[in-house]
Amino acid sequence: MLHTEEFPMPLMPKLPLLPDRQSLSTYMDTFFSRFWPIYPVIDPVNFEAEFKTIQAIQAASPESWQERVTLAHVPALVSAYAIISLGTNETSEDLELSFEYLTASHSLHGHLTAIPYLASVQSLFLLSLALRAAAKDGQAWHIIGHAVRMAQSFGLHKLHAPTSAEGLTAGPETETLSERVWWSCFALEKLMQLECGRPSILDRSYDSLCFYFPVDEVTCQVLPYFKAWISLSSIMGRISNRLYSHRFQGGSAEMLGEVMRLDQELLGWAKSLPDSIKPCNTSTDHTRDEHRVISTFISQQYYHVSLPQSSSGSNVNQIAGAAQCHAFRDYFPTEKHRDRSDEEQGQTSKPPSALRWCINLRQCGKINSDTVASIS
Repeated sequence: MLHTEEFPMPLMPKLPLLPDRQSLSTYMDTFFSRFWPIYPVIDPVNFEAEFKTIQAIQAASPESWQERVTLAHVPALVSAYAIISLGTNETSEDLELSFEYLTASHSLHGHLTAIPYLASVQSLFLLSLALRAAAKDGQAWHIIGHAVRMAQSFGLHKLHAPTSAEGLTAGPETETLSERVWWSCFALEKLMQLECGRPSILDRSYDSLCFYFPVDEVTCQVLPYFKAWISLSSIMGRISNRLYSHRFQGGSAEMLGEVMRLDQELLGWAKSLPDSIKPCNTSTDHTRDEHRVISTFISQQYYHVSLPQSSSGSNVNQIAGAAQCHAFRDYFPTEKHRDRSDEEQGQTSKPPSALRWCINLRQCGKINSDTVASIS
């Protein structure tokens, strides 16, 4: 708790000089190739222009440049430091340097509340990403909460997404920058909600979001990583709300039915993706490292949601839960609802992934022998 929730913040902000040009280029390229396709919260052209402004201020007077920085420069400075911290984590083992820039970025986050506009939301989001990379998940949770509230304060959440019988629907159209910022905040908040079990501050109507992925495989258009990630995070929100925040009045029968329904939603999500980014193809279908990294991230999150890890329980409970699920296997779908491994590896010997969820729920004490036996 001490490591993730607290941060050694200096009383007075210290703004380190930017790295040399070659190092900066490496850090920027790393961010835009590995992070930006999933979280495209900034416009590359605009950010480059703002970054050059900061470089010019630093070059004019390296020893006293901090005195020339104004409040208008703070969002770009926070973003720059956060991106440098992320890039350092990815490309070198100099953790002290990475933490130095993270500290500088974090020490300015209070200044962003004085200018609650889109640029500040973008900066807060990037700071949250950098904090997560440094295993400061508790601090990242607070910062992404600030970003969401600030975005709501000027109406960023009032997006005009079309609706259907299934809820909000996002089609093939390219998202605007404001939409990308809002959905990125949504996805990161939902991911952290599932990981830490804390309640979301977002309206649950966003958890019904549906995305479509029309991709021209022949012309090799840009792969829809962003849409794939946002739609998966929407399912994460439904899982958090239904399984960990909802009291089932119908007992174990209702809970198991909900587990199976969510499991089928995950299967449907995987089937809806283009073949090149399906979870089972991430290690073989990409020749470029950056695409492999992004696809692996999405695949990792998919399997993380499919096989939630329980923080409590014992091996005895797991064995008991497994035996319990096996005894009532006839109550679960078969054949057409086989485990994901059916279509990914051609195997049919494993139980449906819904059973694996039940094992974890059994570990949490939400299912016991008596209540499950009542189903029969």
